[in-house]
Amino acid sequence: MKKPPRHAFSLIEVVIALGIFAFCAIAIFSLLPVAMNSVQSVYNESNANNIAESLAGMWEVVPTTNTNITNLPLTNFYIGSSNASISYFDEFGRETIQADAVLAMRYAATPMAAPLTNSFSVTMDFYWPAASINNANAKPGRSFNYIFTK
Repeated sequence: MKKPPRHAFSLIEVVIALGIFAFCAIAIFSLLPVAMNSVQSVYNESNANNIAESLAGMWEVVPTTNTNITNLPLTNFYIGSSNASISYFDEFGRETIQADAVLAMRYAATPMAAPLTNSFSVTMDFYWPAASINNANAKPGRSFNYIFTK
């Protein structure tokens, strides 16, 4: 009596299949750092947008002459002539010290020319990582420009 033929893979077929699987796995895993950097960049840009919109909202309700705003989350921002100042923020958008910062913001407000003498142009440049703000060649990750009239 004849034995039925066995249907199995040869050793060479198994080795080739494992090689193809390994090649594909390495290709997929090499893309993970790129994806993580993209996610972090989107997170930082969203955080910068939220901070800028919050500041713009506060400036719309606060008088321009009030330079001591103690009831707002950010106490050193006001609309008026100012030199560029730097502030640091953590991953939750709260103002913090430089060592704990994820984002850095350079802020400047300049008065507009006549006939808009009661208007100010406010520029906010956000940098991430925060330490890059000290690099003279660094470009901001995101910039916001507002014009406020009081």
